[in-house]
This record gives sequence, C-alpha cells and structure tokens, in this order.
Amino acid sequence: MSDGQFKTEKSPAELWATMTQTPRPFKIVDFPRCIDDMSIKVGVRVLTQDEQMRVIMLASTEAKRELVKNKIDYDSAQDIVRQVVEYHNTMHLVYEVCRDPEDQTKPFFRSVAEIRKELSSDEVAALANEWLVFTSEASPLVTKMSKVEMESMIEFIAAEGASLPLARMTPAA
Repeated sequence: MSDGQFKTEKSPAELWATMTQTPRPFKIVDFPRCIDDMSIKVGVRVLTQDEQMRVIMLASTEAKRELVKNKIDYDSAQDIVRQVVEYHNTMHLVYEVCRDPEDQTKPFFRSVAEIRKELSSDEVAALANEWLVFTSEASPLVTKMSKVEMESMIEFIAAEGASLPLARMTPAA
C-alpha cells in the first residue's frame, strides 16, 4: 500500500459516519487590522459544498436586487454586473469563512452589512486571500501526498502528457 492508504475493519458506512464527525480544517490567522498595537485573531475554515452554494446564491440575489435598484441593465452592462456579483460574493464569502477563533461554529462578524460598513476593501481582500491560501494548504490531495508521490505524479504527467491526475486537484492546488 502507498502512503496515506490504510487497512481497516470498518465498513464504508462506519467510515462515512466517522468522517462526518471529524472537524473540518480550521486555521487561526491575523486580522488585517491591529487595535492599539494588538493583533486580532480570526478563524478561517473550509466551506462545504452547501455553504459555497449558499454564498453564491445570496450574492447573486443581492447583486441582482442592487442592479435593479440602480436601473442597471443586467444584460447590457456585463462588466458592471460581473463586478457587482464578485463584490457581493466576496462579502458573503468573508462572512461565511471568518469564524470566532474560540468557537468555529460562531461567525466572527455579526452580519454581511457590518463587513460592508466597517471594513476597507483591502481588509476584505486580505481575509478572502487568507481563505484562498488556507484552502489550497488544506487540500486533501496536496496535504496527504508525500514528496515522492508528488515527484512521481509530476514525472508521470510530464512523460505521458496526462491530465487525469490533475482532475482530483483543486484549482488552487
């Protein structure tokens, strides 16, 4: 067996039950603003597929509402539409991934509106970037792969021109 594989007596159903009880990856990072020369800590976590879909749907709904309110045609102003959707997506993403460093079940911010009102665009970008870096570090494929396995995959891809092993990687990885 290669690195990362193990033999178990548990059934797939038992392994699934155990896996769903395992906490998801979580990391404590520095908030991009200090108060009285004191560093503030914030937790970031990976998102489930359901949470990512909720972020996208909420952002899309809010963006569309804002575009209608400002009489911007959704079909003809594609550049503005893209920017407004990205803006809302980032606000909801930061709200969802930033957690209380003491209890990751609790959000760090009280609301998306609070993020919009109180944080600079650079602070929001820094928190979103912390999440991007963390999710690439926490990728199951990359974190479980030994150096030998990584080199072997690179050699295989280079020799065969194969892209199949890359299909299992996240875009950031």
